[in-house]
Amino acid sequence: MARIPEHIIEQIKESNDIVDVVSSYISLTRKGQNYWARCPFHQEKTASFSVSPSKQIYHCFGCGAGGNVVNFVMAYEKLTFPETLHMLAERSGINLDEYSYRPTEEEKSISSHLFELHKLAIDIYEKALASPAGKTAREYLIKRGFEEKTLQEFHVGFAPDSWDTLLKAVRVKKIEKSVLDDSGLIITSENNKQYDRFRNRIMFPIFDLHGNPVGFGGRVISGDEKEMKYMNSPETSIYHKSRILYGLHKSRDEIRKTDTVLIVEGYMDLLQLWQNGFRNIIAGSGTAFTPDHARIIRRFAEKAVLCYDGDEAGQKAAVKAGLMLAPRGIVCKILKLPPKEDPDSYVRQVGSEAFSEIINNAVDFIPFLESLINPLRLTPARRSEAVRRLLEQLGDFSDPVIEEMFLSDLSRIFGTDMAVLKKQMLRNPARKESETISADTNRKEQRFTSKAEAAQYQLIQLLINTKETEIRKAAPRYLKQDLFTHDFLKKTLKYILPSMKDDLNITGSALAERCTDNKIQRFIYRLVMEGDAFNNPQKTFLDCLIRLGEQKIKDQLNLISEKLRDSDKKGEYPGELLKDKQELITQLKTLKEKINPDIFKTD
Repeated sequence: MARIPEHIIEQIKESNDIVDVVSSYISLTRKGQNYWARCPFHQEKTASFSVSPSKQIYHCFGCGAGGNVVNFVMAYEKLTFPETLHMLAERSGINLDEYSYRPTEEEKSISSHLFELHKLAIDIYEKALASPAGKTAREYLIKRGFEEKTLQEFHVGFAPDSWDTLLKAVRVKKIEKSVLDDSGLIITSENNKQYDRFRNRIMFPIFDLHGNPVGFGGRVISGDEKEMKYMNSPETSIYHKSRILYGLHKSRDEIRKTDTVLIVEGYMDLLQLWQNGFRNIIAGSGTAFTPDHARIIRRFAEKAVLCYDGDEAGQKAAVKAGLMLAPRGIVCKILKLPPKEDPDSYVRQVGSEAFSEIINNAVDFIPFLESLINPLRLTPARRSEAVRRLLEQLGDFSDPVIEEMFLSDLSRIFGTDMAVLKKQMLRNPARKESETISADTNRKEQRFTSKAEAAQYQLIQLLINTKETEIRKAAPRYLKQDLFTHDFLKKTLKYILPSMKDDLNITGSALAERCTDNKIQRFIYRLVMEGDAFNNPQKTFLDCLIRLGEQKIKDQLNLISEKLRDSDKKGEYPGELLKDKQELITQLKTLKEKINPDIFKTD
């Protein structure tokens, strides 16, 4: 494989705005110049994770995680550097065909190994469905009206009623136990016995947005009421149920084209509607609808039709999903089906043309909500409880205007003042927590043992952020290693000075990107995020340099004073020591004269 050139890597980074990319994974809130969120890389109650649109970097002031858009996707998706570049290139429409990526075993990330294992499982399950062991499953699917083409298109398979169908295959392939454990497809018992998770189930492979297999949904066909109707893969490093939408990898282009997404609850609902020509469709994946699902959908469409079951449970689930979608600015409608029908059964009953007409007549979300709850018929206490429950389920608003309009609609249908609704909404602990921004995260107090160490920190911060080449030219000549007493800051200085000597205009972000020391890299990203708040950078540089010079001389004078005391006790004449002391005193007096603005002048 030809290595991706540096200019192409830069093009990929420039084509993927970090705010757009990060906000597709987590909810960001703008505060000042930056965006903030609770960090996705560690547990925290207040938001200390910051994204800078101007600098195109992120940094967590809690755990220290930081980097550019590539670093974020690598860390979040657990991908290698080449895998991440290909993913971001695809996202921004950059063709990397000539740099086709085939990683070696050593280069493969954990995700790559898990994708390969899931591909193996898909192959085994598809073959099992076509085998005599899959006869009952095939008959069931045919009875439900599924065509062979549809089943093949979505790689539907069958897990035989055996404890080791998949296990035998992975042992032949000699797949490492750690990969099996991470996948969730093989279970290891307390006595170290291994067996297949899925048995005697119709298998629906689940793919991520990029078409990588990440999990399975298994439907029981035995009719045994003791068995769960559906079983899904557990959460893994590649399968995050709150961020995966079933079928999106196949339907995203049609969703973009129509600017509308049909949302169903089940795998079979999706397959049946797809088979009947509805290609702008997605389903949940082993979990209830989440705010992350809403954010993902908003990337592809501005309109959504919720096609849920016609019974009470289905309609309530549609309301919950609508309360996630509407705050993201998605125009939401609800499909009303007869009480005992679901999208799968109803499209088979009425046909695609009639079903399409029903979609066209879907009810707007607010009128549907009003008709379902009928709040004006409720007692004041029950109306208050209904409001509280709705507001608790409400997703994060992407825009204050959308929030104002939505709360205005709720105010009207519940006959409640909008100010009261806002007050009630802010009482929700989860919402209060999500909107809390730590006031001090952008300027955390630095604790140093001396003013000299504080000066060392300021000098590093200044060098990384300044655009004044005069300062960077002077730094190698005047910032000597022995002036720095703080080990980590000295190590950081040792890294940045040669880089700046080679390129006086190198940015702080570029310094961080090229750094191979993780601690120094995180530290530099933090300083870049904090920025340069010095009103007079040259004066700051001189003041810090003088402080370090004074501290060095004072340390040397203290050492001489100790030696003079020893000489006095021994009755020795300290001639040389007195001479050295006088020279140091003279240096101390003249230091400010030597460290002056002239040091920035070049011949």
